[in-house]
Amino acid sequence: MRKYDQMIGSAKDNFADIPQCGGAVDECTICCKTSDIFGLGSCRHPICIECAIRIRVLSNCTQCPVCRANMDTTIELSFPSFDHHDEKRFGIRFENKDVVARYEKYLAHVCKLCRSSNGERLEFPTFVALRHHMSSAHELTYCHICTDNIILFSRERKTYTRDALQRHIRSGDRDDSSLKGHPSCLFCDQRFFDEEFRYRHLRKEHFFCQFCETEGKHMNVFFEGHAELVSHYKEHHFLCDFEECKTMGIAFSNQVDLKLHQVPFSNAIFHLTRREGPPPSAPNLPVARREKIALVQQEQAPSRPAEEFVVVPSAQSRRPVVRYNVAPAYTPQTEDFPTLNNSRPDPSLNVSSA
Repeated sequence: MRKYDQMIGSAKDNFADIPQCGGAVDECTICCKTSDIFGLGSCRHPICIECAIRIRVLSNCTQCPVCRANMDTTIELSFPSFDHHDEKRFGIRFENKDVVARYEKYLAHVCKLCRSSNGERLEFPTFVALRHHMSSAHELTYCHICTDNIILFSRERKTYTRDALQRHIRSGDRDDSSLKGHPSCLFCDQRFFDEEFRYRHLRKEHFFCQFCETEGKHMNVFFEGHAELVSHYKEHHFLCDFEECKTMGIAFSNQVDLKLHQVPFSNAIFHLTRREGPPPSAPNLPVARREKIALVQQEQAPSRPAEEFVVVPSAQSRRPVVRYNVAPAYTPQTEDFPTLNNSRPDPSLNVSSA
């Protein structure tokens, strides 16, 4: 319970300089805090102004946290009658100037240790200016890893002394056991927010053995460079011995796959050897003699009478010439019919030639 009491007390202190407007107070469905200003979207699910700014401005999310509906515009209390420079940027409309002042208070970069002349917390235009003030005036600093990866209001971020920051990076905070520090890369000095971010870095920037992971022998075993991975292949797996493949680190999980991979290379070497010259065991072939080159006359095709050939018009000719013979194939003669010598010939049989 002490841990949760500290969290609640810290949350109240972060927003202690943001008073409520004095209207009707209700509990937020998302954070369970009381508020008098709520944001509404097209789905009509109300969320407090702190959650609305945290989701829509800091996280740049336009979905309703209750029903996941897309909200093009969020209205802080229902009537859009006041213009603000963030309206088009984040799709927010405000009811009046009091709501705008409350909105800008949440997004202000303030020092929780210094007070201005009017008694309020000292405000800075940007978070960079606030960080420079904390370092120069109070010798406090923010964790740059947490700043880059955790979405918070600037007033919610923790400040550390130099020693406390080193302890926070190595092992986390004493009052917050949820974060176990920021792990470092196994090979370089780079720090990461958590183990998941470090794992992404190792998979992207360094090397791992896919054979060991596939076979389940060694999980999440990484190598600093390509040379270390090739040495691992050579010792535990089957690395191709050809120089080009060895340079690229081509390896296989078993010897059968290696032999199948090497077959094309072996054939290429065999053909190259045959091209360079005959092997020592090959018989010596006779050497061709150098003599003059003569043209061999081609034998003439035997001549055949022209009547044995039939000329056929080409089927590819566009305009084939077709000639018709109007002469009859057979003309009767008188001597062919001796009994008709004294008879008068039939005029129909007397056909003159064309």
